[in-house]
Amino acid sequence: MLTMKDYELLNEVTKDNSTAEYVFRRFRDEHRFIATRTIHELRNWLACIRSSLQLLEDDCPETSDSNYMQYIKQDMMVVCDRLTEFERLYDCMEEELKKGNLLELIQSVVQEVNMEYEKQGVLLSVSYDKKSECYASECCFDELRMRQVMRKLLQEALNGFKPGNQIKVSLTISSEKSKKGKCIHVKVSDSGEFIHEEDIQNIFEPYYSTGEDNTGVGFSFMKITLLRHGGDVIANCDNEESYIEFYLPITA
Repeated sequence: MLTMKDYELLNEVTKDNSTAEYVFRRFRDEHRFIATRTIHELRNWLACIRSSLQLLEDDCPETSDSNYMQYIKQDMMVVCDRLTEFERLYDCMEEELKKGNLLELIQSVVQEVNMEYEKQGVLLSVSYDKKSECYASECCFDELRMRQVMRKLLQEALNGFKPGNQIKVSLTISSEKSKKGKCIHVKVSDSGEFIHEEDIQNIFEPYYSTGEDNTGVGFSFMKITLLRHGGDVIANCDNEESYIEFYLPITA
């Protein structure tokens, strides 16, 4: 199985080598084809099971309220979600990079999820300085992929929250993380513990799960996406907060 080191090496090898990029794309497309066909067949079976359950409920209405039937439906929803995540892992290797405003994208995603956060009593804030605001429009990224990355980050922070926790999104300009010079640095931190210390080393490895309801695909998707954007992502925690931070190079 490919590790994150393998993905990092592939990214470096193919960056300035058209032949290696071509071979990698053929290899990726073949695996994507196999995965897509497999997922398609599994979804067909799930559709058959769902139809059978509906017929059973129509003929025997009393079964719809049984705990067993509810468990089956819940498990089917989980399987469907997992299949979608596996598709996403392959999709994250294909992106369309365009210059955009990263700050506006982040503010948009925060606004989308803020209502859910407020219902659960979580304080969500975004902070940035004038320099970050100025350079936020000088990054190249795939808007759909970056939206998915931000939503994943915020969802993970929300999953481990406790009443009174604060989730902060901050933007700064840094040259320490990137060999290419200036980059925009985004940090999502939680005053709780949405990342456990024992998970730090492996959290971005493909299929490494941090809980019973995880497939280990979401964080890998995030890492691969940012590598393909010329950036990176790390996770950490200390006595006061746990956080995930990523950077994108400034192209100006």
